[in-house]
Amino acid sequence: MNELRKGGLPEAYLNRLTESAEKATMDAAGAWDPKEASRIFSEGLIDFLSDEELAEMEKFYDSEQGKRSYQALTQSQGRMVEYIQGKTEAALQEAMGKFLAEAKEVANKVRQEQAAAKKAREAAASKPEMATPQQ
Repeated sequence: MNELRKGGLPEAYLNRLTESAEKATMDAAGAWDPKEASRIFSEGLIDFLSDEELAEMEKFYDSEQGKRSYQALTQSQGRMVEYIQGKTEAALQEAMGKFLAEAKEVANKVRQEQAAAKKAREAAASKPEMATPQQ
């Protein structure tokens, strides 16, 4: 963004780009609600398992075999999350590259429009006013 600021991008455009980037980031970050995810998970367990099965599951996860199983599940899940995060990061980097290229294009267009407007003002200021015939 400093490059855009140094390049003469008006603050209003810079603010618009910043707000757009912040909104995209917040939309992605807020795509899901942890409380809702927990509710869905809990309801799933309750819907698919009887009270007896839930009690057996609790006993199992308290046992040594259950603890090892849980550890294996969390490690496997960690690997899966690492994969997903890596792919997501790569996609975000690509998207950010496209965003910055677009931002640079917008900045260049604004600079060109500013230069053209300045040139037009200077040309208008340097032309002598034509006298209107008196009646």
